This record gives sequence, C-alpha cells and structure tokens, in this order.
Amino acid sequence: MAEKGVHIGNGTAFFMIAIAVFIDAIQAFLTLIFIGIIFNPIIGFMSGILFGIWFSHHNISLVGKHPFRFFGTILLEFLPIVSALPGWSVLVSTTIAKERLLARGII
Repeated sequence: MAEKGVHIGNGTAFFMIAIAVFIDAIQAFLTLIFIGIIFNPIIGFMSGILFGIWFSHHNISLVGKHPFRFFGTILLEFLPIVSALPGWSVLVSTTIAKERLLARGII
C-alpha cells in the first residue's frame, strides 16, 4: 500500500529500480563485448520511452523542474563506452527518492 501523498508504491518502486539496474547491466555487458556501440543507443532510447511513460502514469514528470537529470541521462546513454555507466539506475532511484521526500514534506 502506498503512503498517503506518495505516487509510487513500494512494489512499483522496487520493480522500477530493478528494471533500471537490469538495463544498465545489459548495457555494461554489451559494452564489454564491443557490440554496445551499436545496440546501447537503441536500448537507451527505448528505456527513455519506458521510464517516461511509466513515471507519467504515476503523475511524475522526468523532465519537470530539473530537465538536466533526464536529458543528461539520455546524452550519457548515447555516448559510446560511457553508456556502460548506471545512468538509468541513478535517474530512477533519485526520482523515486525525491518524490518520497516531497510527499513527506522534507524538501
């Protein structure tokens, strides 16, 4: 059950973070075997669409007041070799943490 004022429940948050970590792990592996240069931009684009839609279904904007986080992640995912960094994991985790802190009135 989601806390009052929180748009994302614990189960959804877990699956969002788990999928982000899985996507980042796939991108890191593909970079190691050198086919990530071709496939990582495609995976990054599809991940942006996935998380954009998923967060919007919970009334949370990834661009919102801080567009640098989202567009920085998109840029990171399109750069060869650098796309192996855990950009999606950081973006999803910080967005969920920020929403929970806002819901509690901490920030």
